[in-house]
Amino acid sequence: AMGDYTRVFNDFSMFPAGNNEGQVGSYWFHEDTQAYFDDLDHYKMIKAMCRLSCSICDARGAEAQGNEASKRKEKFRNIDQLKRHLFHRHKTFMCDLCLEGRK
Repeated sequence: AMGDYTRVFNDFSMFPAGNNEGQVGSYWFHEDTQAYFDDLDHYKMIKAMCRLSCSICDARGAEAQGNEASKRKEKFRNIDQLKRHLFHRHKTFMCDLCLEGRK
């Protein structure tokens, strides 16, 4: 069920506690999920899936390809920071009721 490429670890002491985002030895640590990856592509995929982003800015960036400013994606540390951005930059908001139960 775990596949041919999945290694099973019984001793987690090889993974030091309190790591920051990024490469740790031959593994990559994703801080939001508190998970280690031995495959850089999988790490990047999970990191992209967990990233909080502004869909309005992302859409405008796609329309203005080639513009240096559009290539820089704004990073939001939490939902509240994203909500403030949406309100102040785009005069829109995310409803708390709609967000309830989402991750």
